[in-house]
Amino acid sequence: MRATNAARTDALKKEIGQLESELERAQAAIRKASPNYAGLTQPRPLTVGEIQNELDAYTLLLEYSLGPTQSSGPSRRRRW
Repeated sequence: MRATNAARTDALKKEIGQLESELERAQAAIRKASPNYAGLTQPRPLTVGEIQNELDAYTLLLEYSLGPTQSSGPSRRRRW
């Protein structure tokens, strides 16, 4: 029974890897064919430095997270 489960687990992991590769190829094709659409549907997260460059001396960045059972925040960052 364990050998069967291990074999099935390995097969599923392999299939997941193949599907993830297929997804990455499809996303790359979308980015190449339509960069504007890709920018809307597959946004690249900003780095901390990029975010800091967008904030002026009088701007406060307020960060919070809402979850189905738990929320957190506020986390405040001020650029001085």
